[in-house]
Amino acid sequence: MTPTNPRRRRRAVAAVAALGLVVAACGSDDDDSDTGASTDPPAADTGSPGTAAPGGDGDDNDDGEQVTLRVSYVNDPIGADTIAAFESAYPNIDIEATLVPFSDYVNTITLNMASDSAPDIAQYNAGAMRTLIPAGELLNLNDYEASLGWADAFPKSSLDVLRTDETAKRFGTDDLYAVPGGLSVTGIYYNKQIAADLGIELPAASLGDLEAAFQTALDAGVTPVYVGGLDYNSIHWWAALVNAMGSNAQYQAWAYGDPAATIVNDPARQATELFADWSAKGYIPSSAAGTSAADAAAEFTAGNSLLHLDGNWQASAFNEAMGDNVGFFLVPMADGSPATVASGASVAWSVSARTDHPDEAVAFLDFMASAEGAAAQVGSGFMAVNAAAAPEVAGVVGEINTAFAVVAENDGIMPFPDFPAPALLELLTAGLQSVLAGQMDADTYLQSLQDAWAAYVTN
Repeated sequence: MTPTNPRRRRRAVAAVAALGLVVAACGSDDDDSDTGASTDPPAADTGSPGTAAPGGDGDDNDDGEQVTLRVSYVNDPIGADTIAAFESAYPNIDIEATLVPFSDYVNTITLNMASDSAPDIAQYNAGAMRTLIPAGELLNLNDYEASLGWADAFPKSSLDVLRTDETAKRFGTDDLYAVPGGLSVTGIYYNKQIAADLGIELPAASLGDLEAAFQTALDAGVTPVYVGGLDYNSIHWWAALVNAMGSNAQYQAWAYGDPAATIVNDPARQATELFADWSAKGYIPSSAAGTSAADAAAEFTAGNSLLHLDGNWQASAFNEAMGDNVGFFLVPMADGSPATVASGASVAWSVSARTDHPDEAVAFLDFMASAEGAAAQVGSGFMAVNAAAAPEVAGVVGEINTAFAVVAENDGIMPFPDFPAPALLELLTAGLQSVLAGQMDADTYLQSLQDAWAAYVTN
């Protein structure tokens, strides 16, 4: 039995005879509905799925079987919102959801997915779940990807980060094990009133223009930017500068674990030196090492800084605190070319290889690219995985959506730099504290990252 959503039923998984997949398409009273196996990939669709078969009512269920899928997840509200939208679109599928605290999820998901009581669908966490792929506990999604046209529905870079080899140490290659259920993007929030009062033109067109804005603000007695060096905020700044000064391919090779890659390169060195120089010039307060991302954000919303780099997850809070006075733009490129790259990540969903209902579970994943899925994602504060299906919104959220659409269209979503190896997060945080304090040079910092990366990737 397969999902009975009528307007998407032909997107149910097509049979791939050469690989022995036999999946029946959903039945319908329509003459053009396919009720048997097919080898033709269904066309991708971002239209609104209905909840009743043509000519029927909302309770119509051609196959007569109600399926329950167990879902384990850690992020809300996106999890609950997405599940509710899916159940409305697919009345023959019930979701039994379990929200697990993050710390518990990381500690237990590996054991849960390898047990006889594994959930059908689980929120994917690359670090916590890496052992599950070599063990064969996650469903390989390659054939579903081909038959459902996911290449046209999801940004390539958002899928590539969820591909991995059989060791689960090299990404961006081989097999797909999850799909994004909501994306994030980082960029620069700015105070429009402060910029106008100081005669600063924002968004900045280049890193040089951005630094000139810093200097103008500093000369006027305004702190250009608070940086949260105590946690992730400094890492996001550094990654943004690396991406603005280097090539996507070079950075992705390192982030995806290509054995030949290295972060000890000229763009990363220049980015590290520029970040240190900003601190030395006073653009970044000397208190950065003891400042959290939340503290830096609070200074910004209080009107104490010109701008603040953070993710789309801050948009609602900033909009509430600042209204129309807050704007957003991507970190500009060093050469002044249009910005098309940004750090980002996804809430992603994977399917248990033990599930008794793989097609229904994959229908949940496929739903992420629909207009209804996009509405749930944007409503929960995330970027829609299918930018073309995202609803229009006003204010700073609309500015973020517009910027993100450019990034998605250009496959410019870059993994955060702690992605390749578990030890990197601590080294990035402590290393950048030392860099900003002038206590560590760029090469020493980069080599510490490369050593930890190599110990994990090549071991």
